[in-house]
Amino acid sequence: MDEGLPDRVPHPSSLSVDALRDRLDHAERAQRFAESSYRLLFERSLAGVYRATLDGRIVDLNESCAHMLGYSKPGEANGHILQETILDPGDFERLLNLVRERKSVSNLELELRRRDGQRLCALMGVSLIENVRDPVIEGTLIDITERKQAEEALRRSEERFRTLVEKSSDAISLVDGSGKVLYSSHAVSPIFGYSLEERVGKNIFEFLHPEESAQVLHTFQKLLAQPYGSVSIQLRYRHKDGSWRWIEALGTNLLEDPSVEAVAINYRDITDRRQLMEQLFLAQKMEAVGRLAGGVAHDFNNLLTAILGYSDMALEKLPRGSALSRYTSEIKKAGERAASLTRQLLAFSRLQVMAPRVLDLNVVIEEMSRMLRRVIGEDIVLTTLPGAGLKRVKVDPSQIEQVILNLAVNARDAMPEGGELRIGTSSVQFAEDFIAEGVRVQSGSYVAVEVTDSGCGMDSETRARVFEPFFTTKEKGKGTGLGLSTVYGIVKQSGGYIWVSSEPQRGTTFKIYLPGVDEAPTPARPPKAPVQLLQGSETILLVEDEGNVRELLCQMLRSKGYEVLEAAQGEEALRLGKSCTKPIHLIITDMVMPQMNGRELARRLRTLHPESKVLCMTGYAGNKIGSTDVLEKDAAFIHKPFSAEALSQKIRSILDQT
Repeated sequence: MDEGLPDRVPHPSSLSVDALRDRLDHAERAQRFAESSYRLLFERSLAGVYRATLDGRIVDLNESCAHMLGYSKPGEANGHILQETILDPGDFERLLNLVRERKSVSNLELELRRRDGQRLCALMGVSLIENVRDPVIEGTLIDITERKQAEEALRRSEERFRTLVEKSSDAISLVDGSGKVLYSSHAVSPIFGYSLEERVGKNIFEFLHPEESAQVLHTFQKLLAQPYGSVSIQLRYRHKDGSWRWIEALGTNLLEDPSVEAVAINYRDITDRRQLMEQLFLAQKMEAVGRLAGGVAHDFNNLLTAILGYSDMALEKLPRGSALSRYTSEIKKAGERAASLTRQLLAFSRLQVMAPRVLDLNVVIEEMSRMLRRVIGEDIVLTTLPGAGLKRVKVDPSQIEQVILNLAVNARDAMPEGGELRIGTSSVQFAEDFIAEGVRVQSGSYVAVEVTDSGCGMDSETRARVFEPFFTTKEKGKGTGLGLSTVYGIVKQSGGYIWVSSEPQRGTTFKIYLPGVDEAPTPARPPKAPVQLLQGSETILLVEDEGNVRELLCQMLRSKGYEVLEAAQGEEALRLGKSCTKPIHLIITDMVMPQMNGRELARRLRTLHPESKVLCMTGYAGNKIGSTDVLEKDAAFIHKPFSAEALSQKIRSILDQT
């Protein structure tokens, strides 16, 4: 209240003219004060304030409103209409209808256009002023463009986050402190088999493998004690179809994060990866066992050469039928049995000597079928299913026959009460390299051989070890455990692949893939004429690093009349070759020796003695020697262990060649 105005105003009838005049002046001052205060608020308001006629023509607006609409000063807006700023002209008509109906409208969001064309979002309030001669509308404008942009950015961020979560190949779940699922992404369906509705509300511990539930619960409790901490664990989870899947889970404790208030768990199905790792581990283990077996076989063959050689020499001198002769015969039989096992080890190790020929597998299987029927027995039905248009394969005939025979015998033992054995062939084309059971398969054409039985089958643990040497499920004394190991080694050394599929009580199938070739079949070699004369007088240079074997061979050769020059290693043999002035008719050399292998030694000796022929010996033929090439080039070769008679026949067949 103005200081010049009395607190109480007397009734007009009791006032004098001067008093009335004073009262009128007071009212005018009060009105000017109110108008001045209103104008001050109008002009200084941070919100845009405007006044317009009912047809939208702007009567007045403050500076904030002018700048908001793109005018440099309020006066520029006079005469313009609000419809120029509202993007949708129909919005203005709807606004007027609301104002006439309600007299006042607040917090109405509109999209406006500034004079420079820029768009802005505004919050508009409008009131209808009717107690004047010409009704007008008054209102406010608040620029909420930045707020709307922030809301849109937040919406897009949330949408982006949701898209990332929903499109992620990992399943993501939010669980509370008890393990109850609060939220799950769509990826849970393919990983766990459950829909989102089935998953939410369940407890994550319900589906754990019993062997791991205690460990997982302990890990979860440790995670709850670490705000914002993370743990990773691998576990087995029961799929909806009843199978067990290996899952890698990463849990992060976000219970204290007000925006999450849950434990976030990322799940990834690693079942295939674990199987691949297990198969790779198995392949590496097989490779290591193979190397060990090959090394043992090499040393063992040297020992067996001495055992069998001295047995033969003893039997030649002992009276037939004597006790010592019988004992020596038993020693020789045991040595031959050990030699057979050693050959199987070499087959598994892929270190045996091969004589590959181009074959038609259909012909091989057909020729073996009669013998196979005798082997498997009458209570097992043998069916051969030859494929049409097969390519040829390049393998050792005796070894591929051994593969088929071993698989047939293995199938027979799996069907003690009879059953069915099917052997089929087909053509297979691998378009590109791929990895199967931990093995990279090269692209190309293959000939497939499938051997299927209706026997007892195998569980997963047995199936994983089926090719390991000395592993067998048969009773003690019923098998050595080398049959399938030999099959594995022969197939691998032939450049092929082998896999087995089997389930308990549902039979077993072995699938073999051998590289196909377009060559014509190799004609069978005619049998060699028996060598009658086993004596000789030629000069032989013997090179063998094993002392006991070298001593045995020297005795065997000299007993047959040969002149023998002996050396323990390559350099010594070269010195003998240089000092020898007479012809050296035959060089007998071990293939695996320190400092210089037999092939290199033979090459260098033949530059000194071109007339010399070569006979190679070894307990195994590793990659350093390339024994497959040896036989393909018709080089003479004898595999340890061998008998005195076998060596004598081999020597005479070489020396008697013209």
